[in-house]
Amino acid sequence: MAEPLIKVEQLIKHYATRSSVVKALDGISLEVFPGEIVAVVGESGSGKTTLANLILGTEQASSGSLKFQNQVLNMKRPLELRRQIQYVQQNPMTTLNPRRTIFQSVRVPLQTHRVGNSQEQRKRVADLLELVGMSRDYLDRAPSALSGGQRQRVAIARALAVEPKLVVLDEPTSALDVSVQAKVLALLVELQTKFNLTYIFITHDLSVVRNIANRVAVMYQGKIVELGSTLNVFQNPEHPYTRMLISSIPVISEEEEKLKPEWPWERNLALDSSKKSLGCAFAPRCPFAETLCWEQIPELYHLNEHHQSACHMISGKIQNKLEKGFI
Repeated sequence: MAEPLIKVEQLIKHYATRSSVVKALDGISLEVFPGEIVAVVGESGSGKTTLANLILGTEQASSGSLKFQNQVLNMKRPLELRRQIQYVQQNPMTTLNPRRTIFQSVRVPLQTHRVGNSQEQRKRVADLLELVGMSRDYLDRAPSALSGGQRQRVAIARALAVEPKLVVLDEPTSALDVSVQAKVLALLVELQTKFNLTYIFITHDLSVVRNIANRVAVMYQGKIVELGSTLNVFQNPEHPYTRMLISSIPVISEEEEKLKPEWPWERNLALDSSKKSLGCAFAPRCPFAETLCWEQIPELYHLNEHHQSACHMISGKIQNKLEKGFI
């Protein structure tokens, strides 16, 4: 089996406030292999962007291990290691410096990593624009002359400029309309296949995940609560939180609606919001929670080779309760 490109072991990132400690990441472990597209999903505050920041080196972990090709990743990393990990940000309208031309923006990583002279860099940027479906006529235009989708294509071109092995994409299509989203996603898949790239795809949109990811890591309050192949997670979601998320995906046909898991409760359900759970963080929102859930933190349990869930109610117990009318 191939060695993981990224290996995360018991990674913790806590932020101290005046009155408490915010556990942005609370001991997560994850392996990402070369050529994979791994989606990290969850609501705002689940910890997915903090994970991205640690991988990119913009923050330092409180504890735990984070490695890229067996090299330790921290904030101080050699230039060559930085070259191997690139980033596509969320909002294409703020990604590019409005005072720079498209050439000047895409050229930045080439200058940083000392790739080519000025003439070679201009040719490289022109080739990159064509690679992402844009004409080289855009080289000397300002970002204000581009649409949101075009700006995101430019951001993708910039991320690929120095031929990275890993690209972290933080909600790269959330600010785009649906038709543009589809085109950008198709481009990302095409580029990933062409260059054997590895993507870590940060998103809250599970409809996007279903169309692009090989595997899915579902996060809730700093922990991975479900991890598996996209097929396994969508067809057989084991964690109640995952069931809730998938049940909320908008669909356009009755056939698609029938494939969604049953979730007849409000999605902001808080059965006892005043009670603090010492066990599963989702217990206050979970209609299936039992005493064990409130008292003991569940570990990621291997359901099979391609599917793990951190839930005390695993292996069909939830579905059995639904079918028998116990809930």
